[in-house]
Amino acid sequence: MKRNMTNARNLMARLYADHLQTEGYPADVTPTNDVVFTRGGREYRLTIATDSLTSITIMHTFWRISSNEEQQHAKAAAKEMKQTFRRASISVSGDDVSAIVKDDMPKPGTFFSQSLYYLADLDDGIHEFSKLMTARLPRPPAIPFPITQRARAEAYYAHLKSVTHSPILTAHNTVWFTYDGIDYYLAPDRIHDHIVGLSHRTAIVRFLDDAACARAAAAAEAVNASLRNGRICMSANSASGTLLMNLADPLSIRDEFAPCLTALNKATEAFLAMMTA
Repeated sequence: MKRNMTNARNLMARLYADHLQTEGYPADVTPTNDVVFTRGGREYRLTIATDSLTSITIMHTFWRISSNEEQQHAKAAAKEMKQTFRRASISVSGDDVSAIVKDDMPKPGTFFSQSLYYLADLDDGIHEFSKLMTARLPRPPAIPFPITQRARAEAYYAHLKSVTHSPILTAHNTVWFTYDGIDYYLAPDRIHDHIVGLSHRTAIVRFLDDAACARAAAAAEAVNASLRNGRICMSANSASGTLLMNLADPLSIRDEFAPCLTALNKATEAFLAMMTA
């Protein structure tokens, strides 16, 4: 029985390693059937429980403590996080500080659809720990943490504020703003740090009858054929526009924002023109 479990863990570890390789993260299976992989130059370890193929732990050691004071505050911050942040935990072991995600999956294959979300949870946990340490120490340590969805939303908010679009940064990491009398929002993708959605906050048109809805569907189809990375989205009785920005710099929308907003507005104008023709 024990040998069969070991063989099963080895098989799952290899499947997980192959999946991570496909996602762009170099991965190897260790002699103990852990999966060690790298992401953005950082090393992670995935461990499958010895008694259950559905129980996994992903750990990333991201910081090394350099003083007793830092260690005391790190332990206190990790303890505080247990009360305020559920998706990841922080472990302080000696001088090493690690972010950990654990999950009891409904079935082993769940990892394939959730792997990027586990990594995003680790990123968010490190970001939260860094904020707690910054609040505790007069000279906070330079903790290296990945670019989180929140950090990107804050950067986009700062840019929009600098160009007077009256932005609002929401608790859900979206940025609302108004341009030329129309309400929009930016939504940084949680998984892919270079993708940002640009959308209308409210419908650009509402339909009163089936004939108007059919006409709108035909107009949307024609416009979508020419709208790169975006579309006019139809619902039961309304239409709105959305477009995906592919950023060269995850923390800056300066170069892509104006052209994408112009493209979305032109598509909207073309759609409305077809509706009123």
